[in-house]
Amino acid sequence: MSSILIVGGGSGIGLACAELALENHWLVVIAGRSEERLLAAKEKLGDVRTISFDAYNLNKARAALGDLDVEAVVATSGSDAGAVPSAAMSASGIVQAIETKAGSQLMVLQAAKDTLSSLSSMTFVTGALARKPAPGMAPLIAANAVLETLTPVLAKELAPVRVNSVSPGFVETPIYASLGEKERAEMTEAMKQASPLGRNATPRDVAGAVWFSVTNQSVNGAVLPLDTGI
Repeated sequence: MSSILIVGGGSGIGLACAELALENHWLVVIAGRSEERLLAAKEKLGDVRTISFDAYNLNKARAALGDLDVEAVVATSGSDAGAVPSAAMSASGIVQAIETKAGSQLMVLQAAKDTLSSLSSMTFVTGALARKPAPGMAPLIAANAVLETLTPVLAKELAPVRVNSVSPGFVETPIYASLGEKERAEMTEAMKQASPLGRNATPRDVAGAVWFSVTNQSVNGAVLPLDTGI
């Protein structure tokens, strides 16, 4: 039976990826920093394994993955850190944004490459801001661009391990929980109105693209856009 590790699998896009993998009868391991969130996800998902570790720390990530033997790894980790205008940028803020998004996902890849003998594919979840920049998001744009720029490079360096990115636009996920309810609703509606399709992407939409990346053996070094055409 095929197996997959989903880092950030406790909520949002990662949780949707776990649901889809289970529906396809894969063995699923979900990981993240919050053990409480992972246990809540396990209660919803059922037959999954959970491991808690900090993706920013390479040694801890290696130790956490040391007893796993999975074929596919998906990294959805990140936050909205760096969603600030250029006038408000600081050097530390830029570094934090890149570490939070790109750094954590790259450390997952490094740890997986070092410890998982059966590793055959790695999928990053990035963001459309890397391809379609928006004002007021400079550090976050840079963080996503790091992953998308490195994807084809890593695919060549790490072959035969396949490396791809899925690049969604606005997706309604818990990552926006820090916003007030009114502000979140206004943003969600504004993005829906801006979409040529009149809808926002869902975590399940993104999970479908991730699943394509994981299971199609000819997809390598690709960045798959999932932004509803905005």
